Amino acid sequence: MDLEILKMLQDLRMSFGSFLTPFFLIVSGIVTSSALYIPIAGIYWSVNKKQGTAILFSCMYGAFLNQLLKCSFCVYRPWVRDPSIMPPAEALKESGGYSFPSGHTSLAAAVFGSAAVWQKKRRWVGVLCGLLILMVMLSRLYLGVHTPQDVLTGLAVTLILIPLAYRITDICAVRRNADIAVAAAGVVSGALMLLYISLKAYPADLAADGSLLVDPREMVIECYSAAGALIALSAGWLIERRLIRFETEGISLGAGFCRFFVGAAGIAALTVFVKEPLYALLGQETGHFTFYFAVFLYVTVIHPALFIAAEKRFGTRLNGTGSADTMS
Repeated sequence: MDLEILKMLQDLRMSFGSFLTPFFLIVSGIVTSSALYIPIAGIYWSVNKKQGTAILFSCMYGAFLNQLLKCSFCVYRPWVRDPSIMPPAEALKESGGYSFPSGHTSLAAAVFGSAAVWQKKRRWVGVLCGLLILMVMLSRLYLGVHTPQDVLTGLAVTLILIPLAYRITDICAVRRNADIAVAAAGVVSGALMLLYISLKAYPADLAADGSLLVDPREMVIECYSAAGALIALSAGWLIERRLIRFETEGISLGAGFCRFFVGAAGIAALTVFVKEPLYALLGQETGHFTFYFAVFLYVTVIHPALFIAAEKRFGTRLNGTGSADTMS
């Protein structure tokens, strides 16, 4: 049934020619760039620390579970299962590996779903976020790179994670040492994931040219990325809570922008100048783990420590009255 739906959408796509394909490629690409994490980090640094924390945990656990499920079920892409399904060439470039569940949907649901919860008093924000999630889901189906089962599972998993992430932040605010348990769970989960994906067996089906239909190493690399990000986020979040303790309440507009733009420049510098040399030096698996570990340690610990030190030195964190705010 899943594949029949894709064939119907493919017929529709063919009838439209290339009219809608560029639009859905853009929609699908909204959640593929690593630059997406910069505005999320900006919320964490400059707008609302609690909300930013919940969004970060929703995204990282979403990515973690997505890769874990992909490597557990090893479901081939629609065009592998049925050669009559022919996605556009542009979509194929960004759609390797296993199919189930949809990573694009999971990330879109984590980002926009968390934003909807955050702004629940503004109904129009919730409606807009819901439409964005649905458009990303539809784009994956329209382009023929995922089945309805893939996108619905990606959505369902993340919709469970979002309230859990918010609940965790609430519990940690009132229960002593709850943050230690949360951080330990993230670190242990990441470590167990790496052990699991390294030991499990993967399908070795071959294509007509003798190559593997899916190279398991590609999926393992993505798992290393997800594990590195989750471990760094969990440990870094705890370190920040215990030692740095920055706040966003009462921050001035100027200080908020400064935190954001300097932090964004740091993430960009890591991506441009560190990423590829790190992969070349350490290899793909260890390189991916180390890079994403570094990025999320920077987000949670390094940049907050730097801007807190700078604000203490120069008195740039201002409260709502414009006077220098006391740093704790």
